[in-house]
Amino acid sequence: MTGMGIGLLVFILMFLVLGIGMYFLVQGSGKRYIIAGKSLPFFLVGSMLLAQSLDANATMGNSTGVFTGGFWAGFQFPLGLALCLFVTGMFYAKPLNRMNLLTLPDFYFRRYNWLTEIIVSLLMAFSFAILVAGNFAGSAWIVSIIFNMDYTWALILIALFIFIYTVAGGLYSCAATDIVQIYPAILGFVGAFIYMLYYYGWSYFSAAIPANYMDLSGLTSASNGALLNWAGILALGLGDVVALDFMERVFAAKTPEIAKKSCYYGAGGTLVAGIVCSFIGLMGLTLFPDIADPRMILPTIAQESVPFIFG
Repeated sequence: MTGMGIGLLVFILMFLVLGIGMYFLVQGSGKRYIIAGKSLPFFLVGSMLLAQSLDANATMGNSTGVFTGGFWAGFQFPLGLALCLFVTGMFYAKPLNRMNLLTLPDFYFRRYNWLTEIIVSLLMAFSFAILVAGNFAGSAWIVSIIFNMDYTWALILIALFIFIYTVAGGLYSCAATDIVQIYPAILGFVGAFIYMLYYYGWSYFSAAIPANYMDLSGLTSASNGALLNWAGILALGLGDVVALDFMERVFAAKTPEIAKKSCYYGAGGTLVAGIVCSFIGLMGLTLFPDIADPRMILPTIAQESVPFIFG
């Protein structure tokens, strides 16, 4: 097993222990299980929103999109998610937190009736399953690469692992594991970018980047994917406002003001880490121009082009 594999295994075991350990904080309370007793401080809520936003789509999908279609084809993901958190913080976080909701469908029950609540619950469950599937796929992809195992088995193991620690401690488990994973991940992305920029220099990378990859044509020219890019930005920026993972963290904030500020914190962190992943994707055009599978660009750079501590 490689050093990276050992490191990942240690993190996985740490997540499992932390997640299951949070069982004792639930104390048999549904409110504590679902929204951590509406007691979480700013740093925890902000970090949890950042961790949810900076998912496989905003990192691996981002770098892959940039590598294959230009800056905006990848950066649309973190930009859209950051926009979503900004909109949520500006308009929705405070009033929704003040309502003391357990789940977002509760709002539709209070505002309309039980039938509306059921319909909304079914629609949200269906749409959120698609979003979660993308994150499961990204996590399983990393595990299959690091441990050289079958992708299907990696997907099953990841799903089982997340299911166990989430069922054990609810949102407390998410809080504990998010804190452990998100900041090392961001330090890894930023550190890898700075290392390659210092070691090679930007001129080494810029020569291989097509002009239309870095200009605004990705937002203004249909032939350069502007329609798809705007669709992605707006779908995430506006459509993800009702995302269940974001809202549960908003509900868990101790006060409405904490809920609002936490959304801004998550948005800012998503933009910073997201743009770093986008530039790493651009660097891949020089480092691995003929890579067989563009989805491998971020994992390949992590394994072969930067020190272990950043990979």
